[in-house]
Amino acid sequence: MPDINSLLNFLTKFAWLGNWLFLILAFIESAPFIGLVIPGATFITIGGLLASQGYLNVFDVIIFAAIGAILGDFFSYFLGRWSENWIKRKKIINPTILKYGENFFKRYGDKSVFFGRFFGPVRAIIPFIAGISKMRMGRFVLWNILGSIGWAALNVSFGYFSGTFIVAVFNKWANNFR
Repeated sequence: MPDINSLLNFLTKFAWLGNWLFLILAFIESAPFIGLVIPGATFITIGGLLASQGYLNVFDVIIFAAIGAILGDFFSYFLGRWSENWIKRKKIINPTILKYGENFFKRYGDKSVFFGRFFGPVRAIIPFIAGISKMRMGRFVLWNILGSIGWAALNVSFGYFSGTFIVAVFNKWANNFR
């Protein structure tokens, strides 16, 4: 079984794979079925933590995570636009979560695509509901891109700065016991 140092060395040599992994995780998190159980934001935050330690480039993690989120939301939007009745009829998505997302969308309108990106329970549902609601494509593109970039930057930055802080505290604590 590989140890953590082996994995980190691998990550250092093949950082580009990590970037693609964050793109895929952000994409999957936007799927209305899978995104409800995949903690993509947590993984993206871990990407920021790894960047704070020099294993990844922080800007690459932000860019790849944002692109994954944008593409994932487009996928979810088109899925809602093309298959709304079938998915509702089959009850593939928990009706309670779907209703919560619909209420969120009604309350905030087009801006819900932006705001929904930052709220875990509706993150994977809002683009889907925007598709069901036949939201205009131009408005969806604007709010999707702004929300995805903001979400990626916020989560990666949180991981980056908390990682820097955590490692500094850990090193200070470890040095006290030497």
